[in-house]
Order: sequence, then C-alpha cells, then structure tokens
Amino acid sequence: MSGLSRRAFLLIASLLAPVARLRAGARQRPTPGAGLAPVSEQEFLRLSQRLVGRTTLDAQVAATYRNALLAVPANIPLLADLTRGAAPDPRPTPERLALERTIIEWWYTGRYTVGGEPRLATHTGALMWDAIGTPAPGRCVGASNAWSRPPAPVA
Repeated sequence: MSGLSRRAFLLIASLLAPVARLRAGARQRPTPGAGLAPVSEQEFLRLSQRLVGRTTLDAQVAATYRNALLAVPANIPLLADLTRGAAPDPRPTPERLALERTIIEWWYTGRYTVGGEPRLATHTGALMWDAIGTPAPGRCVGASNAWSRPPAPVA
C-alpha cells in the first residue's frame, strides 16, 4: 500500500487547485494593447508632425518608423494614447516621454531600431541637416561643379 492515503491526496489537490487556476489565468491575460486598433499611418504622421514641429514629413519614412514601433507590443497602447488622447497629459509617464523622444530622435537622425538592431530609414531626409543648415554629406546640391568654388560668406 502507498504512503499517501486517499484523504491526504484530496487535501493536497484541493490546496493546489487555486494555484492551477491562477497560472491558467496568467497565461490567458491579454498582451498590452491587444484590444486596441493599431495606429494608422496618417495618425502616426500627424503625431510626428506635432512632435517635430514640421508640416511636411515623408509618409514612407513615417510608415517605416510606425511599423518599427508597433513591432514592440508595449508601444501599442502608448502610441494609441499619444495619437488619440484628447489633450496632452500635464504629467506624462516616463514611458510616454521616452516614446516621444524616440520618435523625435528617429526623425532627426534618420535611424531607427528593430529588435535592438539599428537601421537606416533615410540619410538625406533626416531633419538634422536642416537644423544645422547644411546639406547631407554625399548629397548633390547646387549647380554642376559648385564644389570647386569657395562658399559664400556668412552674413
């Protein structure tokens, strides 16, 4: 005969049943933003225009950045909150601030990350070149042979 009686077995099973229900509930918990519709490309473009203060941004680059952000499930509700929120929060969360800064950084540098891997969305279209008042390196500007003449004096 085994050392575990029927009564002891039922007692142990009844004590462990709530743990089994908790573990099953944890597995069924929805992922963050599961019930939210993803932010559309137009919504993300409007958000980007608001964040960087520019009215003309490349829609194709915006789609690239949006897709990279939506690849991280934790960004889905934050992005929805940023784009669809009624009014700016006077005390935004650190996560929301980090996401805003990331979007601004990506627009100014032209670089973004997917899965921790840096990628280039645009070089010549990065906003940093306009901010410092110079054309992007490698970009052909001016008339033919313009590089051979000294630059115009700064007033």
